[in-house]
Amino acid sequence: MTGWHIRLKKNTETGETLASWATHSSGVPWLKELLAQGKAERIHNGGGYPNKYLVKAEDILPIVSEDEGLDATIGPVLCSASMTVLPGTWDGGVKRDQVLIASCAPDEILLIVQWDLS
Repeated sequence: MTGWHIRLKKNTETGETLASWATHSSGVPWLKELLAQGKAERIHNGGGYPNKYLVKAEDILPIVSEDEGLDATIGPVLCSASMTVLPGTWDGGVKRDQVLIASCAPDEILLIVQWDLS
C-alpha cells in the first residue's frame, strides 16, 4: 500500500465534497485517533476500495482546516501503477470548499471516504 486518497463529504444523496487530499500510507493518525476516541465510526471496510467512516463536523473540521492536521505534506508518495514518486515537498493536492465547510453545523454527520492508492 503506497498511500491514501481521502474525501470528506456531506452525508447526503448528493454528497458534496468538503475537502480532499492524498497522503502516504501512515498519513492517517488523525483518523485512528478519532476511531480510538469513539468520535468516528467505520461503516464500510472495503479493504481500502474504499473504507467509509462517519464523524461529526465538530470533530473533523478542525483537522481538515490545517495542512499539518491532514499530514498531507509528508511524502514521498509512490503511485505503483505508473511508478511515479512524488517528492516529500508535494502538497498532497489538498482541496477545500470553504463555503461548504462553513455551512456545516457542529453536530452534522459527515462522511470520510478513504481509498487505497495502490
